[in-house]
Order: sequence, then C-alpha cells, then structure tokens
Amino acid sequence: MESAALKPATPQFLNREILSRSTTVLLLGLVVSVVSFVLLGRGSPIGPLALWLGAQVALVVMRIHHVVVTRGHTESDAIDAAVSRYLLLTFFSGCLWASLLLLVDSGSSFSYQLIVFTSLLLVSSGSLYLYAAQPMLQMAFSLPILLPLVPWSFIHF
Repeated sequence: MESAALKPATPQFLNREILSRSTTVLLLGLVVSVVSFVLLGRGSPIGPLALWLGAQVALVVMRIHHVVVTRGHTESDAIDAAVSRYLLLTFFSGCLWASLLLLVDSGSSFSYQLIVFTSLLLVSSGSLYLYAAQPMLQMAFSLPILLPLVPWSFIHF
C-alpha cells in the first residue's frame, strides 16, 4: 500500500502551495525592506531610498493582491496562468531589490555596504524557501539580485 506522502506532487498542487505561502513571505520581505530603509537612511540620500521603498511597497501590494484574487480559482488552467503572471511580478521584484546596489557608491562606508550586501543575500536566500517547489520562480527572483551582486562584491569588498 502506497503512502500519500510518497506520491509525487502535481504541478497544480505545487502552484497552489506557492500561492498559499506567498502572503506571509511577502509581508516578511516588506519588513526586510523597511528595516533596510531605516538602516540605509542614515548614510544615503533619502529621496532615492524613499522611492525604492515606495516601489517595494507597491510591488508587494500588487503581488499580495494577485495571490488573494487567485486563491479563489479552482481550475488548474487559471492557477497555471496566475503563476505565470506571478513569475513576471517576481522577476520585477528581484530587479527592484538589485537596484539597491545603485545606492552604493565608492564613498559609502563599509557598514553601509555590508547592510546592502546582507539585505540582498537575506531576501535571495529567503526565496529558496518560498519558491522551492518552482525553481523557475526562484531563479526569476534571485538571478537579478545575485548576478550584479557577485561583481559588485568584488569591487566593494
């Protein structure tokens, strides 16, 4: 007799699983955004940083709205389409996090650079939990962060 835990998960199950976990993780990401804003606000012009935080809040609200609206769908085609749209929003979110690197210049203090580096590594590693079931979502979020972070870390550290 086969156990239900040993059966492979269907793509629809994995998509529903991602959508069910998303709200909590997105809110945690928003907390990391606010903490990053507060910590970076001491050594950066507040205008570009406030614009970055405003864009983060707007994108998180759009993603949460998308997840909440999608939860009412039961058809697998609708859920698959919703995850495809979520993929695009996730990519934009990764790009927005990577744009935090633009706020660091050669005159920035080491602690400022370390806060940026740590924030980006935290959100990128947090995506491993959220998107473990869908590697494409994980790559859409993490690659825009990690690809510029590698050369940036060689330059600044």
